[in-house]
Amino acid sequence: MAEQGRAGVRLVKQTTLYTLGIAATRFANLVLLPLYLRTLSKEDYGALGVLEQLVQLLVILTMAGGMETLVKIGMDLHEEPERQLRLVSTTTTWMVISGATFALLGALVWPWAGSLFGGIPLWPAGVCSLTTVAGMAAFQSLSAYFQVQGQARRHTVYQALRTGLNIAFGVPLLLLTDLGVTALLLSASLSYWLSSALLARQLPGGLKPMIDWPLLKRVLRYGIPLMPHLAAAYVFQALDKFMLAASEGHGLEAAGIYSVGSRIASGAMMLGLGMQRAWLPFFFKAANLNDEKAWHSVRHLSFWSMAGMAAFVSLLSLTAPEVVDLITPGGYGTAAAVTSVLCLGTLLRTGAQTAGATVLSSERGSSRIWLASLPAAVINIGLNVWWIPRWGALGACWATTVAMVFNLLFTVAMARAVKAVPFRYAAISCLLLASTALVVVPEGTAFPIRLALCGVIPALALALDWEFAKREVSSFLARRSAK
Repeated sequence: MAEQGRAGVRLVKQTTLYTLGIAATRFANLVLLPLYLRTLSKEDYGALGVLEQLVQLLVILTMAGGMETLVKIGMDLHEEPERQLRLVSTTTTWMVISGATFALLGALVWPWAGSLFGGIPLWPAGVCSLTTVAGMAAFQSLSAYFQVQGQARRHTVYQALRTGLNIAFGVPLLLLTDLGVTALLLSASLSYWLSSALLARQLPGGLKPMIDWPLLKRVLRYGIPLMPHLAAAYVFQALDKFMLAASEGHGLEAAGIYSVGSRIASGAMMLGLGMQRAWLPFFFKAANLNDEKAWHSVRHLSFWSMAGMAAFVSLLSLTAPEVVDLITPGGYGTAAAVTSVLCLGTLLRTGAQTAGATVLSSERGSSRIWLASLPAAVINIGLNVWWIPRWGALGACWATTVAMVFNLLFTVAMARAVKAVPFRYAAISCLLLASTALVVVPEGTAFPIRLALCGVIPALALALDWEFAKREVSSFLARRSAK
Protein backbone atom coordinates (compact mmCIF):
# COMPACT_ATOMS: atom_id res chain seq x y z
CA MET A 1 0.00 0.00 0.00
CA ALA A 2 2.88 2.37 0.81
CA GLU A 3 4.32 1.80 -2.67
CA GLN A 4 0.92 2.48 -4.21
CA GLY A 5 0.66 5.68 -2.18
CA ARG A 6 4.05 6.86 -3.40
CA ALA A 7 3.04 6.05 -6.98
CA GLY A 8 -0.07 8.16 -6.50
CA VAL A 9 1.95 11.06 -5.11
CA ARG A 10 4.41 10.84 -8.02
CA LEU A 11 1.57 10.79 -10.53
CA VAL A 12 -0.07 13.83 -8.92
CA LYS A 13 3.24 15.72 -8.76
CA GLN A 14 4.12 14.99 -12.38
CA THR A 15 0.59 15.80 -13.55
CA THR A 16 0.80 19.10 -11.66
CA LEU A 17 4.20 19.96 -13.10
CA TYR A 18 3.23 19.12 -16.67
CA THR A 19 -0.01 21.05 -16.25
CA LEU A 20 1.90 24.06 -14.96
CA GLY A 21 4.11 23.95 -18.05
CA ILE A 22 1.08 23.94 -20.32
CA ALA A 23 -0.65 26.46 -18.05
CA ALA A 24 2.20 28.91 -18.57
CA THR A 25 1.10 29.21 -22.20
CA ARG A 26 -2.65 28.95 -21.64
CA PHE A 27 -2.71 31.32 -18.68
CA ALA A 28 -0.57 33.89 -20.46
CA ASN A 29 -2.90 33.75 -23.46
CA LEU A 30 -5.88 34.11 -21.14
CA VAL A 31 -4.40 37.09 -19.30
CA LEU A 32 -3.48 38.77 -22.58
CA LEU A 33 -6.82 37.93 -24.21
CA PRO A 34 -8.43 41.30 -23.29
CA LEU A 35 -5.47 43.08 -24.93
CA TYR A 36 -5.75 40.93 -28.05
CA LEU A 37 -9.52 41.39 -28.34
CA ARG A 38 -9.25 45.17 -27.97
CA THR A 39 -6.37 45.41 -30.44
CA LEU A 40 -7.60 42.94 -33.07
CA SER A 41 -10.97 42.73 -34.78
CA LYS A 42 -13.11 39.60 -34.50
CA GLU A 43 -12.02 38.71 -38.03
CA ASP A 44 -8.33 39.09 -37.12
CA TYR A 45 -8.73 36.97 -34.01
CA GLY A 46 -10.57 34.38 -36.08
CA ALA A 47 -7.65 34.39 -38.54
CA LEU A 48 -5.24 33.82 -35.64
CA GLY A 49 -7.25 30.83 -34.44
CA VAL A 50 -7.41 29.33 -37.94
CA LEU A 51 -3.68 29.74 -38.60
CA GLU A 52 -2.77 28.27 -35.21
CA GLN A 53 -4.78 25.17 -36.11
CA LEU A 54 -3.09 24.98 -39.51
CA VAL A 55 0.30 24.92 -37.76
CA GLN A 56 -0.95 22.14 -35.47
CA LEU A 57 -1.98 20.08 -38.51
CA LEU A 58 1.40 20.46 -40.18
CA VAL A 59 3.18 19.61 -36.91
CA ILE A 60 1.15 16.38 -36.67
CA LEU A 61 2.28 15.47 -40.18
CA THR A 62 5.86 16.45 -39.37
CA MET A 63 6.03 14.39 -36.17
CA ALA A 64 4.45 11.30 -37.81
CA GLY A 65 3.06 9.84 -34.61
CA GLY A 66 3.35 12.65 -32.12
CA MET A 67 4.49 12.59 -28.51
CA GLU A 68 2.96 9.15 -27.94
CA THR A 69 5.54 7.58 -30.26
CA LEU A 70 8.49 9.37 -28.69
CA VAL A 71 7.40 8.48 -25.16
CA LYS A 72 6.65 4.83 -25.99
CA ILE A 73 9.96 4.15 -27.74
CA GLY A 74 11.89 6.27 -25.24
CA MET A 75 10.43 4.18 -22.38
CA ASP A 76 11.37 0.98 -24.24
CA LEU A 77 14.99 2.24 -24.28
CA HIS A 78 15.03 3.33 -20.62
CA GLU A 79 17.97 0.98 -19.87
CA GLU A 80 19.98 2.29 -22.85
CA PRO A 81 20.68 6.01 -22.20
CA GLU A 82 23.04 6.30 -25.16
CA ARG A 83 20.34 5.08 -27.54
CA GLN A 84 17.83 7.45 -25.94
CA LEU A 85 20.11 10.34 -26.84
CA ARG A 86 20.49 9.01 -30.38
CA LEU A 87 16.70 8.74 -30.56
CA VAL A 88 16.09 12.39 -29.62
CA SER A 89 18.89 13.60 -31.93
CA THR A 90 17.49 11.56 -34.80
CA THR A 91 13.88 12.62 -34.33
CA THR A 92 14.76 16.30 -33.91
CA THR A 93 16.89 16.30 -37.05
CA TRP A 94 14.15 14.51 -38.96
CA MET A 95 11.47 16.94 -37.74
CA VAL A 96 13.41 20.03 -38.77
CA ILE A 97 13.84 18.61 -42.28
CA SER A 98 10.27 17.34 -42.67
CA GLY A 99 8.81 20.45 -41.00
CA ALA A 100 10.54 22.70 -43.52
CA THR A 101 9.30 20.43 -46.33
CA PHE A 102 5.67 20.57 -45.19
CA ALA A 103 5.88 24.34 -44.76
CA LEU A 104 7.13 24.72 -48.33
CA LEU A 105 4.35 22.48 -49.65
CA GLY A 106 1.83 24.51 -47.65
CA ALA A 107 3.05 27.71 -49.28
CA LEU A 108 2.80 26.15 -52.76
CA VAL A 109 -0.84 25.02 -52.32
CA TRP A 110 -1.94 28.19 -50.49
CA PRO A 111 -3.33 29.95 -53.61
CA TRP A 112 -5.73 27.04 -54.14
CA ALA A 113 -6.54 26.37 -50.46
CA GLY A 114 -6.85 29.99 -49.31
CA SER A 115 -10.65 29.94 -49.41
CA LEU A 116 -10.65 27.20 -46.76
CA PHE A 117 -8.90 29.66 -44.44
CA GLY A 118 -11.46 32.40 -44.91
CA GLY A 119 -9.33 34.22 -47.50
CA ILE A 120 -6.28 34.78 -45.25
CA PRO A 121 -3.38 35.91 -47.51
CA LEU A 122 -0.13 33.95 -47.73
CA TRP A 123 1.97 37.05 -47.11
CA PRO A 124 2.71 37.98 -44.43
CA ALA A 125 0.43 36.05 -42.02
CA GLY A 126 0.60 32.71 -43.82
CA VAL A 127 4.38 32.76 -44.18
CA CYS A 128 4.88 33.62 -40.50
CA SER A 129 2.68 30.72 -39.44
CA LEU A 130 4.43 28.26 -41.77
CA THR A 131 7.87 29.12 -40.36
CA THR A 132 6.63 27.94 -36.95
CA VAL A 133 6.10 24.31 -38.01
CA ALA A 134 9.63 22.90 -37.87
CA GLY A 135 10.52 24.89 -34.74
CA MET A 136 7.45 23.69 -32.86
CA ALA A 137 8.03 20.05 -33.86
CA ALA A 138 11.70 20.23 -32.80
CA PHE A 139 10.70 21.75 -29.45
CA GLN A 140 8.24 18.93 -28.78
CA SER A 141 10.79 16.29 -29.75
CA LEU A 142 13.39 17.71 -27.37
CA SER A 143 10.80 18.11 -24.60
CA ALA A 144 9.85 14.44 -24.94
CA TYR A 145 13.35 13.44 -23.82
CA PHE A 146 12.82 15.09 -20.42
CA GLN A 147 9.36 13.54 -20.20
CA VAL A 148 10.81 10.05 -20.70
CA GLN A 149 13.51 10.80 -18.11
CA GLY A 150 10.79 11.76 -15.61
CA GLN A 151 12.26 15.27 -15.38
CA ALA A 152 8.90 17.00 -15.21
CA ARG A 153 10.36 20.07 -13.51
CA ARG A 154 12.84 20.79 -16.32
CA HIS A 155 10.12 20.08 -18.88
CA THR A 156 7.93 22.68 -17.16
CA VAL A 157 10.71 25.28 -16.93
CA TYR A 158 11.29 25.19 -20.68
CA GLN A 159 7.58 25.32 -21.46
CA ALA A 160 7.38 28.46 -19.31
CA LEU A 161 10.51 29.89 -20.93
CA ARG A 162 9.02 29.42 -24.39
CA THR A 163 5.89 31.25 -23.29
CA GLY A 164 7.90 34.08 -21.76
CA LEU A 165 9.82 34.58 -25.00
CA ASN A 166 6.57 34.56 -26.96
CA ILE A 167 5.18 37.35 -24.78
CA ALA A 168 8.44 39.29 -24.81
CA PHE A 169 8.43 39.32 -28.63
CA GLY A 170 4.69 39.48 -29.28
CA VAL A 171 3.32 42.23 -27.04
CA PRO A 172 5.80 44.95 -28.12
CA LEU A 173 5.36 44.00 -31.78
CA LEU A 174 1.58 44.16 -31.39
CA LEU A 175 1.55 47.51 -29.58
CA LEU A 176 4.42 49.33 -31.30
CA THR A 177 3.93 48.26 -34.91
CA ASP A 178 1.11 47.97 -37.41
CA LEU A 179 1.67 44.25 -37.95
CA GLY A 180 -1.56 43.24 -36.20
CA VAL A 181 -2.13 39.49 -36.12
CA THR A 182 1.18 38.96 -37.95
CA ALA A 183 2.99 40.19 -34.82
CA LEU A 184 1.60 37.30 -32.78
CA LEU A 185 2.40 34.74 -35.47
CA LEU A 186 5.95 36.03 -35.82
CA SER A 187 6.54 35.98 -32.05
CA ALA A 188 5.33 32.37 -31.85
CA SER A 189 7.78 31.31 -34.55
CA LEU A 190 10.73 33.10 -32.95
CA SER A 191 9.95 31.70 -29.48
CA TYR A 192 9.80 28.08 -30.67
CA TRP A 193 13.04 28.28 -32.62
CA LEU A 194 14.97 30.03 -29.85
CA SER A 195 13.62 27.68 -27.16
CA SER A 196 14.54 24.65 -29.26
CA ALA A 197 18.11 25.94 -29.56
CA LEU A 198 18.33 26.47 -25.79
CA LEU A 199 16.78 23.08 -25.07
CA ALA A 200 19.18 21.31 -27.44
CA ARG A 201 22.10 22.59 -25.36
CA GLN A 202 20.67 20.84 -22.26
CA LEU A 203 21.01 17.34 -23.68
CA PRO A 204 24.01 15.40 -22.29
CA GLY A 205 26.74 16.24 -24.75
CA GLY A 206 24.43 18.58 -26.67
CA LEU A 207 22.28 17.84 -29.69
CA LYS A 208 24.12 16.07 -32.49
CA PRO A 209 22.34 16.49 -35.85
CA MET A 210 22.14 12.96 -37.20
CA ILE A 211 19.89 10.24 -38.58
CA ASP A 212 20.10 6.79 -36.99
CA TRP A 213 18.17 4.94 -39.68
CA PRO A 214 17.23 1.85 -37.62
CA LEU A 215 15.85 4.08 -34.85
CA LEU A 216 14.07 6.32 -37.34
CA LYS A 217 12.49 3.29 -39.01
CA ARG A 218 11.32 2.11 -35.58
CA VAL A 219 9.78 5.53 -34.88
CA LEU A 220 8.01 5.64 -38.23
CA ARG A 221 6.90 2.00 -37.99
CA TYR A 222 5.17 2.75 -34.70
CA GLY A 223 4.10 6.30 -35.53
CA ILE A 224 2.76 6.18 -39.07
CA PRO A 225 -0.09 3.76 -38.20
CA LEU A 226 -1.05 6.32 -35.54
CA MET A 227 -1.53 9.03 -38.17
CA PRO A 228 -5.24 8.35 -38.84
CA HIS A 229 -5.84 8.46 -35.08
CA LEU A 230 -3.97 11.76 -34.77
CA ALA A 231 -5.78 13.12 -37.82
CA ALA A 232 -9.06 12.28 -36.10
CA ALA A 233 -7.91 14.14 -32.98
CA TYR A 234 -7.10 17.10 -35.22
CA VAL A 235 -10.61 16.99 -36.69
CA PHE A 236 -12.02 17.29 -33.17
CA GLN A 237 -9.73 20.18 -32.32
CA ALA A 238 -9.64 22.26 -35.47
CA LEU A 239 -12.10 21.38 -38.21
CA ASP A 240 -14.91 23.44 -36.70
CA LYS A 241 -12.78 26.62 -36.93
CA PHE A 242 -12.01 26.00 -40.59
CA MET A 243 -15.66 25.27 -41.37
CA LEU A 244 -16.83 28.38 -39.51
CA ALA A 245 -14.25 30.51 -41.37
CA ALA A 246 -15.30 29.05 -44.73
CA SER A 247 -19.05 29.35 -44.01
CA GLU A 248 -20.74 32.09 -46.02
CA GLY A 249 -23.21 32.84 -43.24
CA HIS A 250 -20.64 33.09 -40.45
CA GLY A 251 -17.01 33.50 -41.61
CA LEU A 252 -14.01 34.70 -39.60
CA GLU A 253 -16.16 36.68 -37.14
CA ALA A 254 -17.91 33.51 -35.93
CA ALA A 255 -14.54 31.74 -35.90
CA GLY A 256 -13.25 34.58 -33.70
CA ILE A 257 -16.08 34.12 -31.15
CA TYR A 258 -15.52 30.37 -31.19
CA SER A 259 -11.77 30.89 -30.72
CA VAL A 260 -12.43 32.98 -27.61
CA GLY A 261 -14.56 30.21 -26.10
CA SER A 262 -11.96 27.65 -27.11
CA ARG A 263 -9.17 29.72 -25.56
CA ILE A 264 -10.98 29.91 -22.21
CA ALA A 265 -11.90 26.21 -22.34
CA SER A 266 -8.21 25.48 -22.87
CA GLY A 267 -7.94 25.81 -19.09
CA ALA A 268 -9.54 22.37 -18.96
CA MET A 269 -7.49 21.16 -21.92
CA MET A 270 -4.19 22.04 -20.24
CA LEU A 271 -5.11 19.92 -17.23
CA GLY A 272 -6.07 17.05 -19.53
CA LEU A 273 -2.79 17.32 -21.45
CA GLY A 274 -0.79 17.51 -18.24
CA MET A 275 -2.55 14.42 -16.96
CA GLN A 276 -1.88 12.56 -20.20
CA ARG A 277 1.85 13.42 -20.16
CA ALA A 278 2.15 11.99 -16.65
CA TRP A 279 -0.27 9.11 -17.29
CA LEU A 280 1.34 7.54 -20.37
CA PRO A 281 4.75 6.74 -18.80
CA PHE A 282 2.98 5.59 -15.61
CA PHE A 283 0.65 3.28 -17.53
CA PHE A 284 3.35 1.89 -19.83
CA LYS A 285 5.42 1.03 -16.76
CA ALA A 286 2.44 -0.70 -15.12
CA ALA A 287 1.78 -2.62 -18.35
CA ASN A 288 5.39 -3.80 -18.44
CA LEU A 289 5.22 -4.97 -14.79
CA ASN A 290 1.84 -6.64 -15.38
CA ASP A 291 1.27 -7.64 -11.74
CA GLU A 292 -1.71 -7.28 -9.41
CA LYS A 293 -0.20 -4.43 -7.40
CA ALA A 294 0.45 -2.32 -10.52
CA TRP A 295 -3.07 -2.84 -11.86
CA HIS A 296 -4.54 -1.99 -8.45
CA SER A 297 -2.78 1.38 -8.64
CA VAL A 298 -4.04 1.90 -12.18
CA ARG A 299 -7.61 1.10 -11.12
CA HIS A 300 -7.82 3.72 -8.39
CA LEU A 301 -5.46 6.40 -9.72
CA SER A 302 -7.22 6.49 -13.10
CA PHE A 303 -10.52 7.11 -11.29
CA TRP A 304 -9.12 9.95 -9.18
CA SER A 305 -7.37 11.49 -12.18
CA MET A 306 -10.70 11.60 -14.01
CA ALA A 307 -12.45 12.89 -10.86
CA GLY A 308 -10.00 15.80 -10.59
CA MET A 309 -10.47 16.56 -14.28
CA ALA A 310 -14.28 16.43 -13.95
CA ALA A 311 -14.23 18.73 -10.92
CA PHE A 312 -12.16 21.34 -12.76
CA VAL A 313 -14.29 21.08 -15.91
CA SER A 314 -17.46 21.60 -13.89
CA LEU A 315 -15.99 24.64 -12.13
CA LEU A 316 -14.91 26.28 -15.39
CA SER A 317 -18.12 25.49 -17.28
CA LEU A 318 -20.40 26.67 -14.44
CA THR A 319 -18.56 29.99 -14.10
CA ALA A 320 -18.05 30.54 -17.85
CA PRO A 321 -20.50 33.50 -18.16
CA GLU A 322 -18.65 35.47 -15.49
CA VAL A 323 -15.23 34.57 -16.92
CA VAL A 324 -16.26 35.70 -20.41
CA ASP A 325 -17.73 38.97 -19.09
CA LEU A 326 -14.52 39.64 -17.17
CA ILE A 327 -12.18 39.01 -20.08
CA THR A 328 -13.93 40.16 -23.22
CA PRO A 329 -15.41 43.40 -24.53
CA GLY A 330 -19.02 43.47 -25.70
CA GLY A 331 -20.27 41.17 -28.43
CA TYR A 332 -18.76 37.90 -27.21
CA GLY A 333 -21.67 36.60 -25.10
CA THR A 334 -22.00 33.39 -27.14
CA ALA A 335 -18.46 32.47 -26.13
CA ALA A 336 -19.71 31.53 -22.63
CA ALA A 337 -21.88 28.70 -23.98
CA VAL A 338 -19.06 27.64 -26.32
CA THR A 339 -16.67 27.50 -23.34
CA SER A 340 -19.02 25.36 -21.27
CA VAL A 341 -19.72 22.83 -24.02
CA LEU A 342 -16.06 22.56 -25.08
CA CYS A 343 -15.06 21.94 -21.45
CA LEU A 344 -17.35 18.92 -21.46
CA GLY A 345 -15.84 17.76 -24.75
CA THR A 346 -12.35 18.04 -23.22
CA LEU A 347 -13.42 15.85 -20.30
CA LEU A 348 -14.72 13.19 -22.69
CA ARG A 349 -11.53 13.39 -24.71
CA THR A 350 -9.46 12.90 -21.55
CA GLY A 351 -11.49 9.79 -20.75
CA ALA A 352 -10.76 8.43 -24.22
CA GLN A 353 -7.04 9.17 -23.79
CA THR A 354 -6.98 7.42 -20.41
CA ALA A 355 -8.56 4.26 -21.85
CA GLY A 356 -6.54 4.64 -25.06
CA ALA A 357 -3.28 4.12 -23.17
CA THR A 358 -4.28 0.46 -23.04
CA VAL A 359 -4.33 0.31 -26.83
CA LEU A 360 -1.12 2.32 -27.24
CA SER A 361 0.78 0.03 -24.87
CA SER A 362 1.07 -2.59 -27.62
CA GLU A 363 2.43 -2.01 -31.12
CA ARG A 364 -0.38 -4.06 -32.61
CA GLY A 365 -3.02 -2.06 -30.74
CA SER A 366 -1.49 1.30 -31.67
CA SER A 367 -1.80 0.45 -35.35
CA ARG A 368 -5.55 -0.08 -34.90
CA ILE A 369 -6.55 2.73 -32.54
CA TRP A 370 -7.74 4.76 -35.53
CA LEU A 371 -10.69 2.33 -35.72
CA ALA A 372 -11.95 4.02 -32.55
CA SER A 373 -11.15 7.66 -33.36
CA LEU A 374 -11.64 7.98 -37.13
CA PRO A 375 -15.34 6.93 -37.19
CA ALA A 376 -16.01 9.51 -34.46
CA ALA A 377 -14.18 12.13 -36.53
CA VAL A 378 -16.42 11.32 -39.51
CA ILE A 379 -19.44 11.81 -37.24
CA ASN A 380 -17.99 15.17 -36.20
CA ILE A 381 -17.64 16.26 -39.82
CA GLY A 382 -21.23 15.28 -40.57
CA LEU A 383 -22.58 17.12 -37.52
CA ASN A 384 -20.54 20.22 -38.40
CA VAL A 385 -21.97 20.23 -41.92
CA TRP A 386 -25.47 19.90 -40.47
CA TRP A 387 -25.26 22.22 -37.44
CA ILE A 388 -22.85 25.06 -38.35
CA PRO A 389 -25.16 26.63 -41.00
CA ARG A 390 -28.02 26.57 -38.45
CA TRP A 391 -26.34 27.57 -35.18
CA GLY A 392 -22.86 28.79 -36.04
CA ALA A 393 -20.36 28.58 -33.17
CA LEU A 394 -22.84 26.78 -30.88
CA GLY A 395 -23.47 24.14 -33.52
CA ALA A 396 -19.73 23.64 -33.96
CA CYS A 397 -19.00 23.10 -30.26
CA TRP A 398 -21.92 20.68 -29.80
CA ALA A 399 -20.84 18.75 -32.92
CA THR A 400 -17.38 18.30 -31.39
CA THR A 401 -18.70 17.26 -27.98
CA VAL A 402 -21.24 14.76 -29.31
CA ALA A 403 -18.55 13.22 -31.52
CA MET A 404 -16.32 12.96 -28.43
CA VAL A 405 -18.98 10.76 -26.82
CA PHE A 406 -18.65 8.31 -29.71
CA ASN A 407 -14.86 8.53 -29.57
CA LEU A 408 -14.91 7.62 -25.87
CA LEU A 409 -17.29 4.70 -26.40
CA PHE A 410 -15.33 3.32 -29.35
CA THR A 411 -12.00 3.68 -27.49
CA VAL A 412 -13.30 1.92 -24.38
CA ALA A 413 -14.64 -0.93 -26.50
CA MET A 414 -11.26 -1.34 -28.23
CA ALA A 415 -9.33 -1.06 -24.95
CA ARG A 416 -11.40 -3.83 -23.37
CA ALA A 417 -10.73 -6.02 -26.41
CA VAL A 418 -6.96 -5.42 -26.23
CA LYS A 419 -6.39 -5.95 -22.50
CA ALA A 420 -8.58 -6.45 -19.43
CA VAL A 421 -7.38 -3.42 -17.47
CA PRO A 422 -9.44 -2.98 -14.28
CA PHE A 423 -10.58 0.60 -14.86
CA ARG A 424 -13.58 1.63 -12.77
CA TYR A 425 -15.78 2.09 -15.81
CA ALA A 426 -19.09 2.36 -13.92
CA ALA A 427 -17.80 4.92 -11.41
CA ILE A 428 -16.14 7.03 -14.13
CA SER A 429 -19.38 6.89 -16.14
CA CYS A 430 -21.21 8.38 -13.15
CA LEU A 431 -18.74 11.27 -13.09
CA LEU A 432 -19.20 11.89 -16.81
CA LEU A 433 -23.00 11.84 -16.59
CA ALA A 434 -22.98 14.22 -13.63
CA SER A 435 -20.61 16.58 -15.46
CA THR A 436 -22.87 16.54 -18.53
CA ALA A 437 -25.89 17.41 -16.37
CA LEU A 438 -23.98 20.32 -14.82
CA VAL A 439 -23.22 21.71 -18.28
CA VAL A 440 -26.76 21.32 -19.65
CA VAL A 441 -29.08 21.93 -16.68
CA PRO A 442 -27.83 25.11 -14.97
CA GLU A 443 -28.01 27.38 -18.04
CA GLY A 444 -29.49 30.71 -16.99
CA THR A 445 -29.48 29.96 -13.25
CA ALA A 446 -28.17 32.44 -10.67
CA PHE A 447 -24.44 32.58 -9.97
CA PRO A 448 -24.67 31.51 -6.28
CA ILE A 449 -26.56 28.36 -7.30
CA ARG A 450 -24.03 27.54 -10.01
CA LEU A 451 -21.20 28.13 -7.55
CA ALA A 452 -22.78 25.71 -5.06
CA LEU A 453 -23.11 23.09 -7.81
CA CYS A 454 -19.31 23.10 -8.21
CA GLY A 455 -19.18 20.84 -5.15
CA VAL A 456 -21.24 18.07 -6.74
CA ILE A 457 -18.36 16.27 -8.49
CA PRO A 458 -15.95 16.20 -5.51
CA ALA A 459 -18.75 14.92 -3.27
CA LEU A 460 -19.71 12.25 -5.80
CA ALA A 461 -16.08 11.13 -6.20
CA LEU A 462 -15.68 10.71 -2.44
CA ALA A 463 -18.92 8.75 -2.25
CA LEU A 464 -17.79 6.42 -5.05
CA ASP A 465 -14.33 5.66 -3.58
CA TRP A 466 -14.50 6.69 0.08
CA GLU A 467 -12.46 3.82 1.53
CA PHE A 468 -9.56 4.36 -0.85
CA ALA A 469 -9.56 8.14 -0.29
CA LYS A 470 -9.62 7.75 3.50
CA ARG A 471 -6.81 5.17 3.43
CA GLU A 472 -4.59 7.26 1.15
CA VAL A 473 -5.07 10.44 3.18
CA SER A 474 -4.28 8.58 6.40
CA SER A 475 -1.18 7.01 4.80
CA PHE A 476 0.00 10.38 3.51
CA LEU A 477 -0.45 12.04 6.91
CA ALA A 478 1.38 9.14 8.61
CA ARG A 479 4.35 9.54 6.23
CA ARG A 480 4.42 13.28 6.88
CA SER A 481 4.38 12.71 10.63
CA ALA A 482 7.20 10.16 10.37
CA LYS A 483 9.39 12.79 8.73
